[in-house]
Amino acid sequence: MTLSNTGEGPVDELALKITDCVERALCRYGSSAAKVVIWNFINTFKLIKTDILKYPDKFSDSLRTMFGAGSIVIESVFVQEIKSTFDTLDDTDSKELVAVIRTVRAECRK
Repeated sequence: MTLSNTGEGPVDELALKITDCVERALCRYGSSAAKVVIWNFINTFKLIKTDILKYPDKFSDSLRTMFGAGSIVIESVFVQEIKSTFDTLDDTDSKELVAVIRTVRAECRK
């Protein structure tokens, strides 16, 4: 565990890794895309960005609110980025962001 630089207390390394995956994936859509999407998640649910690991369903809801049906395409980019980061996911067929994040969380916490 490391300390958060935002004053919210300890932050799990896995949560940081997932957040980094999300930010890298969003950078494909422009330099401010990550900031806007994460800001929306934080403001809508009153969470911090590393809470994407704890609440992937809320993050997915936030994407659907912002992008409608187009969120499916964006989520698939996140899934690709997460799968390329976590070797344990090679056998995972899921293309749904929430399922992939939950799988990562379960696999890494064993």
